[in-house]
Amino acid sequence: MVFVVALGHFGVQARPVDEVKLQDVIRILQYKPDPTPRDFVECGSDIDSVLADVLSSRNVKPEIRVRAARTLGLYPGTRARAVLTSTMTTPDEDRDVRAASMFGLARLVGGAAIDDIKAWLKDPSPVVRSGAAVALAQIGGPRARQILMDTIAHEADLDVRLKMDQALNRMSDQESRPNERRKPGTARSGSN
Repeated sequence: MVFVVALGHFGVQARPVDEVKLQDVIRILQYKPDPTPRDFVECGSDIDSVLADVLSSRNVKPEIRVRAARTLGLYPGTRARAVLTSTMTTPDEDRDVRAASMFGLARLVGGAAIDDIKAWLKDPSPVVRSGAAVALAQIGGPRARQILMDTIAHEADLDVRLKMDQALNRMSDQESRPNERRKPGTARSGSN
């Protein structure tokens, strides 16, 4: 009994399991620029929920939220899709986080996201327009290619045009290696 009182005296408290998992996920996101589900194995189950919480929290640094958005695209589910869609369509959200959410959605649902992403090629923010281009490159295919080709001709911002050109080149590289095509929801090595 004296032992328990002594511990209480020093204020020793265990952190809740959810807080430990949250901190573990954030730590991985800090040190891994493009983590995969394998990187989170030691964190336990429901990592997609933790990633959705990190992405939704404006108290977390934008860089970590960007990584959470990109990674969430590797976890199929309705919550992942809802959080990614909501984040990319929130006008007062950090522009880099919005762009990463488009990429995550492209990873998650592939061609089904083309119409959702296409509209952001006209956003006032060059960061968001560039993010839409990168997301369309992630999806790939003739429709995404045509959208980018139609848009690049009218894009006023040089940096965005360069990003669109890189996206088109990435798509050409992928099309020249058809055996390496990937299914929606799976990571592509070397993708941005």
